[in-house]
Amino acid sequence: MKFVVSQESLLGELQFLQEVAEKKKTVPILSNIFLRAEGDFLILVAGEPAHARDVENWNKQHPELPAKTFEEVLAHIDAGNVKLGGEVSETEIESESVRVVEAQVKEPGEIAISAKKIIEVVRSLTDEKISFALTDGSWLEITCGNSFFCLVGAATVIVEEISQIFNKHRLPLETVQAQKFAVYLALLERWNAAINITSIRDRHIAIERHFAEPAMAMSLLGGAGPNILCAGSGGGFPGLPFKILDAGRECLLVEANNKKASFMREVVDALELEDARVIEGRFEEKLACGELEPASVHVLTSRAWTGWSGLLGLGSSLMVPGGRAIIFVGEETLRALRRYLSAGALDVRATPDPEWGPAVHAGWTIRRILNLPHLDNGYAVSLEIPQD
Repeated sequence: MKFVVSQESLLGELQFLQEVAEKKKTVPILSNIFLRAEGDFLILVAGEPAHARDVENWNKQHPELPAKTFEEVLAHIDAGNVKLGGEVSETEIESESVRVVEAQVKEPGEIAISAKKIIEVVRSLTDEKISFALTDGSWLEITCGNSFFCLVGAATVIVEEISQIFNKHRLPLETVQAQKFAVYLALLERWNAAINITSIRDRHIAIERHFAEPAMAMSLLGGAGPNILCAGSGGGFPGLPFKILDAGRECLLVEANNKKASFMREVVDALELEDARVIEGRFEEKLACGELEPASVHVLTSRAWTGWSGLLGLGSSLMVPGGRAIIFVGEETLRALRRYLSAGALDVRATPDPEWGPAVHAGWTIRRILNLPHLDNGYAVSLEIPQD
């Protein structure tokens, strides 16, 4: 996608969409703006252009221009059936608004981009014309005079692939969540090209492991309090996917590796996640120096920890009464969990393996085991600490 557009015209339409979103009670915050360059126009869609009620509202307000899908709504705009600079309807459509700007389109394309960030960038520019170029499918380069910006967005092809995988596993996923995961993946792929954030390079497998598996484990969080602590987060898994799927939760991510911590901070910033914070340092050291508040964590989680019993033992002092741990394990670790942390299990002091002593003494017990069907011998396990 490549196009050139007037700064004044684009800023005016972006600000209009922002104002519309702020007035709506159902959409208090404008998250993303969908840009599509085609023909001689740039189409801007605020919200989620995928719901049947949007088409229904369009047909009520434009009976002379019937449409069966939202693509047909956009086709009417492309055909010039709606005046340039005008919203799709005289009254606000429930979940989105559409604006059209004249543009010099050199290559057609589309991308969903952060509304806040693109408005900030366009507002800061002063030259009359702005050039946009989409590179690597997800990165929108913006050039105006001597100014240059690069924003990461949600590529339609990646959003669709994520949605298909979630649908295959019958996992609920909202459009804005799929867009956040697409941006997350774009950042992960770019960082992975330079440093080893994760060993997984195949996009399909990355979506399955990093996003779909935490989504499968969301049922294990049901009834738990909002505060999540993700220890040894690495690339942010599973803490950040939990946060994306349940925006009301608070997420604290602890990671010793400087580069991985920097990556997570960029993800938090790019996704504009509130109540998500990264602490750089070893979990044990942060616990010992008092940087982690005792009795404040509702859910302790980790994806790739060495010595699960040590994490459960150390983390027990951070837990509220009845707090939970959500961990992802293989067959061998699951056998150990069942042996030592099942209700009524023998005291570890009576067994030849003292490794699980800290977890046993802390009182952790298995609450639920979830089989991850797309993996061989992969499980998400929920544990619980005593209420008193």
